[in-house]
Amino acid sequence: MSKINQYINKNYKKVIGWGTSAYYKNNASKLNVNLDYLIDSNENKYGTYIDGKIINKPETLTNENSEDTLIIIFSSFYNEICEEILKYGDFDSISGNGFLELGHSLGINSRKIFNEYEENNQIILTISRNNYYLNTNGLSKFMIEQNKILQEAKCVTLHIYWRKYNVKDYKGIYITIVRDGKEIGFLNVSNFLKNLKKVDGIIIHSLANLNLNTLDIILDEIGSSVPISYYLHDFSCICSNIKLMYNDDYFCNGYSNNWNLCSTCKSNESKKKIFAYHQELFDKKNIQLIAPSESTKEIILQSFNIKDCKIKVVPHQKFTVTKDKKSFVGSKIKIAYVGYKAKHKGWDIFKELVTDFKGQYEFYCFGFSDDIITNVTYVDVSFIDDGEVAMTKKLKENNIDVAFLWSLVPETYSYTYYESSAAGLYILTNRLSGNIYNQVLINNNGTVLHNYEELYNLLKDENQLRNCINTNEIVFNGLIKNNKGMSQIWEL
Repeated sequence: MSKINQYINKNYKKVIGWGTSAYYKNNASKLNVNLDYLIDSNENKYGTYIDGKIINKPETLTNENSEDTLIIIFSSFYNEICEEILKYGDFDSISGNGFLELGHSLGINSRKIFNEYEENNQIILTISRNNYYLNTNGLSKFMIEQNKILQEAKCVTLHIYWRKYNVKDYKGIYITIVRDGKEIGFLNVSNFLKNLKKVDGIIIHSLANLNLNTLDIILDEIGSSVPISYYLHDFSCICSNIKLMYNDDYFCNGYSNNWNLCSTCKSNESKKKIFAYHQELFDKKNIQLIAPSESTKEIILQSFNIKDCKIKVVPHQKFTVTKDKKSFVGSKIKIAYVGYKAKHKGWDIFKELVTDFKGQYEFYCFGFSDDIITNVTYVDVSFIDDGEVAMTKKLKENNIDVAFLWSLVPETYSYTYYESSAAGLYILTNRLSGNIYNQVLINNNGTVLHNYEELYNLLKDENQLRNCINTNEIVFNGLIKNNKGMSQIWEL
């Protein structure tokens, strides 16, 4: 029996799920918890069944005993649903994803954070929204590589993230402590700070979904003399929607239009708090902002009232640009979607291309995707299993000609652009793609288009596309992580 189910059996007689949409589908099976029934605010679902569980209206909770009932919330609107639950009683509640995270920490025998001999080493505290070793996105890739570099420099790296829990035995903010991917501690804030003997430097990678007051408590305890590096991996310093998408639909471009759309966006209230908090945080003398690209630096400068010198541009990787023509393009041009599947990455546009040009081109998807499209060849890629150049190797092995990098929001860096360029691929992108757009213009190794109509017209003229591929001579050689840039982070 899992630790989660053991915990439930010990503390609760009944477990109810709230929410039945995509969040439920993505998390319920992972939790593998026996739910008594489900609740949804959509009255059209009342009386129907999912996974053999009936869906009831929220008022059903009036019949439950809040003392021995747990509600698992399967929705991104966690705070709003918690407020709704209070109308029916003082129930314990937790998000589906939060329960999965708690499950990793249940039963941890928290030991001393440091061994005695380590306390003389440089202690680096890193902060992000989760245990980055359990993810395979660009942020996790960077943090794993930086962690190795700091360890090689004889630093002791300690990673933390925290969550607010409202379940038995765990009420309030708890900090999870991670070393080398292994969770070694699960402490409330007070006990964590008692165990933290010293800190020589702090690296903030992402504060998305973290309680910001907790960061203030940690920073106040550590003191203002400790240098802080704040990496701008995304735009979580501006808004809870870290991609700056208006109502999760399209890029808002808020920083260049005086945030006009914010008033009608569902993220508006959280944006106000997050933005104001970071404006004050960025004013601290001991903090250095680090952008992975010039385009990201420009967006942050347009957004916040800070000086240019406050932001240092440090690319994640280094390489040399050489000229080397692609040796052979087959009878059918191979076009690959590179990276993880997401609406803001252009996945829906890619699906349109596959439909409109099936049979004319060979389509591939490199990276994890649970959305299987006919006429697409899927290739699994893992930098954890296959090393930092895994994507480039796979693209070369499959003789891919074109990388489809159609991000609909500004990319702060985009590993996939550099990996595709290291494989000598021709890049198709659009004007919204941030650093991808900038780098294509700088290196002249792709085409920047405005919309799907222009993209369609280019692919319709196969000879034109083939000519673009054949005339592309740009290859990034020696692509490796930027060791020096990752380690020299305290130059304030």
